[in-house]
Amino acid sequence: MKKNVSRGALFAICFMLVVVLSGTVAVYAVDVEHQAGEKIIDEYEYISSASTNLSISGDMATASAKITRESSADRVKITMNLQQKKDNEWNTVKSWGKNSSSRVTYIEKTKTVSGGLYRVYTKVITYTGDDSETIKIYSKTKKH
Repeated sequence: MKKNVSRGALFAICFMLVVVLSGTVAVYAVDVEHQAGEKIIDEYEYISSASTNLSISGDMATASAKITRESSADRVKITMNLQQKKDNEWNTVKSWGKNSSSRVTYIEKTKTVSGGLYRVYTKVITYTGDDSETIKIYSKTKKH
């Protein structure tokens, strides 16, 4: 017995598929963009892994970042920012930088902090000749 599918039913099925697939892509993009802590970098050519961390003990905040570049890359430039949330915005209270040609680069810095919510925002640029790649990573937030 042969059944005919109406145009309306076919349209509804196609529409639902588009909605489901579009939602999946949007969720994936948000997850990657806001992921905190360590990132294993599959989609980059010159960066193998990158992590950033924040710890607060007493009045001392310790910010750190560890970057592993691929051997095909020449060097990395790291900008690490300690940020505090005020009035619903993240403001940089201290910034540190490091340039390195080492395969693994680690940076750790400290800063005295007062009450509030803090995070570390790290920007990494990896250079190979005239080409470069940039990633941005965030630590988990910590309350002091």
